[in-house]
Amino acid sequence: MRTQRDGLRLYALEEETAKHNSSNYTIEARDEQTRIDTVQPPGVCETPGHMALGVAKANCQANSDITQMLIGGYSASAAVPTPAPAAARVPALPSSAWPGHYKPIRRVKFTSVDEVLELMKPQSAAGAPLIIEGSSIIQAEKWEDVSHVKRLWKDRQVLVKKSPNSKFRYFDLKKNSGKFTFKQPVRELQDTFATFLEQANRILSEGSPERMYLQETLSGHSEMAEEFASWKWELPIRISHACGWGLPDSNELFIGMQGAETPLHFDERENLFFQVRGLKEIVVFPFVDYSKLYPFPTTHPCDRQSMVGSPLEADLDAFPKFRHASGHYATLQAGDLLYLPYGWWHWLRNLDNMAISVSFWSTTPATDLSGGVPSEFSDHMLTRVKRNLESLVAQKFGPESLDETMLKLQSIVRNKQDDPVLNYVRELMAAVKIPAPKQDDFLLEIIEGRFGIDWNTYV
Repeated sequence: MRTQRDGLRLYALEEETAKHNSSNYTIEARDEQTRIDTVQPPGVCETPGHMALGVAKANCQANSDITQMLIGGYSASAAVPTPAPAAARVPALPSSAWPGHYKPIRRVKFTSVDEVLELMKPQSAAGAPLIIEGSSIIQAEKWEDVSHVKRLWKDRQVLVKKSPNSKFRYFDLKKNSGKFTFKQPVRELQDTFATFLEQANRILSEGSPERMYLQETLSGHSEMAEEFASWKWELPIRISHACGWGLPDSNELFIGMQGAETPLHFDERENLFFQVRGLKEIVVFPFVDYSKLYPFPTTHPCDRQSMVGSPLEADLDAFPKFRHASGHYATLQAGDLLYLPYGWWHWLRNLDNMAISVSFWSTTPATDLSGGVPSEFSDHMLTRVKRNLESLVAQKFGPESLDETMLKLQSIVRNKQDDPVLNYVRELMAAVKIPAPKQDDFLLEIIEGRFGIDWNTYV
């Protein structure tokens, strides 16, 4: 029999992830009954760096970049930079129409940080997304002119991605422990923001389907110190503290061309996602819809990515359970702050050209297992167990054999056979107190539709 240690391992095993002026706000809660179609003025997944900025009231450690900026060490004089080209102005795309069972993401307005905290605590406990309007964490007005980014970064090299189409599938070749034959979907290069903008404008003017996307971790950018100091850190820091998360110590900037899509994926961190410029539409699905979203194998470079890709183009013959996924949608505009809970699947598309967003990432504290395996599991924790079970099978029988092993398990279960591999998996499930009558269905949910296929078709 398995010892309790197996249950703890299966329960707690997690991917190694990267760690992340007071204003008056009054909360007016409402549901978004209609999509936001107002055109505003033009406005992973995976290794954000650490940019912890302290606020004295929160007793946090000040970021060294900010400290140097405040006490000295940065030169006040600099050469006048070459003006950046303007972003091409194009009409915003309309928001998409979604199935009738999809629901709008709840929206609130506020004038008090304290009231936001009281709202966020139960929201975080329930693990449900929320949009907070008008937080002004970042002065969005400054970013309407994208030359603001040029002034900040000057000629610094940043990460730019190029796609032959509108889709920017995240991948990590270091995660290819399964040795999959992998067709890399996008190109990555280092370039200046001015060059990125020039090339993006050319692509639009030529009517090319190619798209570009800039994704940059904000740590190590000493030239951002003054900009960081203007951000209202009190809100994200106090939200993180009130909800029991780690500090928002990682930040990432996203700038993309009109039509650029981020395919369905989930992140293993809490995310406060601020829309800085332009319109961006988003559809999210709860973590517990894991099996309905057909994730790539955990040993694949696209781990944490859904093979469905785009909810607008879902192949329901290949992924029939996706039609039952519980979608929630919104159109984000400048000034919106989206709370995206740990594990929630999300797909995003830029409706405006050069739409800009910033993520404030926080880690979720580790589950306390000092008292042993809990007697009951939430659906959220059972979903984590599914991922961990798959990872343990890969470790036990070899990551390169995961496809063969999972298909073998599927056949054995369906044919009511006995096998040492299945016995091992049953012991793991028993260790986390999954009842024997439910074990077969639990295992089949992990396998069905995800193995024995050409994964490159869905990259």
